[in-house]
Amino acid sequence: MDEAWYSGSALITFIVSCKIWFLIYGICLLTWDMLFTIFPTTLLGLSCLYFLIRYLRVPLPPAPLISEVFGEDANVLIDKYRKNRTGMDLTFIPTTSRLASVNSSPGNSHHHLLESGSIEKPYTMWIIGHRGAGLDAPENSLSAFRLCKSRGCLAVEFDVALTKDNVAVVFHDDNLFRIASINRNIRDITWEELRQVDISINHPLGNKFRGERIPSFDEAIVACLELDLRFFIDLKDADSRMVEVVLEAYLKYGEAMYKRAVVSSFFPQLIYQVR
Repeated sequence: MDEAWYSGSALITFIVSCKIWFLIYGICLLTWDMLFTIFPTTLLGLSCLYFLIRYLRVPLPPAPLISEVFGEDANVLIDKYRKNRTGMDLTFIPTTSRLASVNSSPGNSHHHLLESGSIEKPYTMWIIGHRGAGLDAPENSLSAFRLCKSRGCLAVEFDVALTKDNVAVVFHDDNLFRIASINRNIRDITWEELRQVDISINHPLGNKFRGERIPSFDEAIVACLELDLRFFIDLKDADSRMVEVVLEAYLKYGEAMYKRAVVSSFFPQLIYQVR
C-alpha cells in the first residue's frame, strides 16, 4: 500500500513539475520573443490561436439548464446545513473533511439528509451509479439502473457503442469476452445476434440476473426517464454516426432528454459536433 502510494505521489509530483517548467519556459520564450526580436512570432501565433478558438468555441448551455441536470453545488449545501446547525463556516475545509463532518454528526449521513428533507431542495446530484450498479448487477443493464434507483442514486452513467448494423447499444467494451465469454467484437455483431447474449454469465451475482440482455440505447433512455434518473451518455465509438444517434435521441425525447441527459466522450470531435 505504501509503495503504491509513493509511486502515485512521485508520478503526480513529476507531472506537476513538468507543467510548472513548461509554464516558466513559455513565459521566458514569449518575453524573449517580444523584447529581442523584430517580429514577435510567438505573440502573433498565440493571438491567432486565441481568436480562432474564440470563433470556433460553442457557447455554454443556459445556466438554468445546467442547474436542472446537475443541481446545486453539493459543497455549498453541506456548508449551509452545517452552519445552520452549528454556526460553523466550513468554506475553507476540504470537501472530504466537510462530508466527514456532516456524516459524523449523530444520526446524520448524506442518506439521512436526503430522506429528512433538510437539503433535499434545491436538487443536487449526490450519487451517480457508474455503469449502473455494476458490482451488484450486470453493468450497463436495465436491472443495474433499477437497482441504482432503489438505492438512492440520482443519476447513472452508461456507455454507448454501435453494432454491425449501426444500432446503438449500451455496452462498455469493444469485445464481449469479459462480460459474456464470447470472443467477438460489438461492431462485428448485428443487433439481432447481440440481443440474444446473456450478460449475467460472468457476473459474481449472475444467478440473480439470468437472462439479462444488453439494452439498446432507446431502451436505456426510456428506463432512465421512467425512473426519473439523470444519465450520462458516454460515447465509446469514434464513428461520426454516433453524433446522428445522439441528435436523433434528443429530437425524439425532446425536453425530457435536455433536462436529464449529459453526453460525454474521450473523442472531443464528437462532443463538438453534438454541441
